[in-house]
Amino acid sequence: MEKKFDGHIVLIGEADYDSETLAQWTVEWLIRNKITDDPNIYLCSDLVTARASIEAPLFEGNPPSLIVINHSESEPETRRFSKQVRNAVPECWTIDLLQKEDPMPSDPHSFALLKPVHKEDWDRFLEHLFSKAATPQWSRALSKPTS
Repeated sequence: MEKKFDGHIVLIGEADYDSETLAQWTVEWLIRNKITDDPNIYLCSDLVTARASIEAPLFEGNPPSLIVINHSESEPETRRFSKQVRNAVPECWTIDLLQKEDPMPSDPHSFALLKPVHKEDWDRFLEHLFSKAATPQWSRALSKPTS
């Protein structure tokens, strides 16, 4: 049974081997797990392009399914953009890829992974996103401790 996959994927970061590899792993995982046979991934090397890649489809009622922000350095503008995206598109998974020395986001609605990301870890992460948790909101709700 093919699983439902709506929207596209936006990967934001320097146009480098890491971003291209992550995009390739994502395409392979989506196809292998029969999530979709035609994933759309947009690689954006700057925030202006990223904003356009998110805003235009969003305006047409087609929000992205996943936004990955590959932080190359702790730029305040990138961190602000990440928070804006999480607030503007709460139904979309927004993932920050951070260096070890980067501070973890204090926002309780953020999801972050430390770099370098290994293929096995990325596959497990995609499994959680697309197979176990229906939406970021459900994932957050299920991970909160109950009293």
